[in-house]
Amino acid sequence: MGNLHPQLLRRLHAAVGDAGLVVDSAAKTPYESDWLGKWSGRSSIVVRPADTAQTAAVMCICHETHTPVVTQGGNTGMSGGATPDASGAQVVLSMVRMNAIHAVDPLNNTLTCEAGALLAHVQAAALQANRFFPLSL
Repeated sequence: MGNLHPQLLRRLHAAVGDAGLVVDSAAKTPYESDWLGKWSGRSSIVVRPADTAQTAAVMCICHETHTPVVTQGGNTGMSGGATPDASGAQVVLSMVRMNAIHAVDPLNNTLTCEAGALLAHVQAAALQANRFFPLSL
């Protein structure tokens, strides 16, 4: 697991539980490269919080332990900013479990969703409200 200290692993596990951690090398692979296959690296662990409280707890732990963090929404960036470097020291903070669409307000042309909501789901929710979400990859 790269440079991950056992105490850090215990603290992160306490914050997000079993479903919130990816430690297996093969299971971490999709989080360690961008969707274009242009950039890749290694992470010490992938942490997938389920809500903002867990996200805050993870960030506090990483700040206290001086552990670098790379945040991923949908891992669809095109500049490598959501890809860990090759050191294996970074924690990937994936928003994949925070994917709910909370509200669509057609009157105000707004949609409220969590950071890990898939673009296709956001576009479908907008379409259901007779609206168009214009972001396209």
